[in-house]
Amino acid sequence: MGSREERFHEVRLQEFPQQYCEFRDMTPEELIDEYLEDRQNEDPRDYGEPERELRKYKEKLQEKVDSGEMSPATRQQVFSRLKSFYSFWDCDLDFQIPKGEPVNHKLTIRKDDVRKLVGHAPTSRDKAIIIMGFQTGMGAQEICGLNYGPIAERLGPPIGNPEQEEEPPLRIQTKRHKVGSNFETYWERTGSSF
Repeated sequence: MGSREERFHEVRLQEFPQQYCEFRDMTPEELIDEYLEDRQNEDPRDYGEPERELRKYKEKLQEKVDSGEMSPATRQQVFSRLKSFYSFWDCDLDFQIPKGEPVNHKLTIRKDDVRKLVGHAPTSRDKAIIIMGFQTGMGAQEICGLNYGPIAERLGPPIGNPEQEEEPPLRIQTKRHKVGSNFETYWERTGSSF
């Protein structure tokens, strides 16, 4: 079965990204040997073969990211594992792990979508949260944290009153719970027209 150290060695080699081995046409052991040979150069300016190859691999993976075959987060994981592998074997490589770029998807919600949501909401409270979230950009947690009394006082007569249509929007100040920052928004007084 082998010693504990030998089994651990085998596990670490199995965790190594096989795609990089295929890209280099080398085994994990050969990659470590390459590093050790590279660092035996007399002049430190001659170091860098493993880093040059990693940069080539980074370019190859960037092409996959650009074509949509791979996500930036997956590319980041691959390089984290590579760096971890080399670090485990005390190979001090000089390369940066590429960052997983955030992907921002713009979500477009139209009034018709909001009407459908409101139509399916089981309670008046849920309907109010949907409408207020749509109009103000507040999250459910911020909306549920509002106190009805001060808002009702500033709203005046019931919503839908023709007198209110000339009134300016209601200013609401609250706090974003997730980030702890102050947040200011406005709510159109005729907001219940959904």
